[in-house]
Amino acid sequence: MTITPKGSGISVISPRGLELDLPASPPGQSVRFGESLYAVVIEGSEALWMVSGKVPITCRR
Repeated sequence: MTITPKGSGISVISPRGLELDLPASPPGQSVRFGESLYAVVIEGSEALWMVSGKVPITCRR
């Protein structure tokens, strides 16, 4: 999984290779991003990748 800052959101390449741009959610903060079926929570060196209906995946640097 690759996460790159992009304006007020992030660009993500998911563990399955899906490329997404996710906005801050809610707007104005810098650790939670998401829309529709996908969400990412970044905390320190870990990122929690969530897809609606699936078990969340923890990724580490």
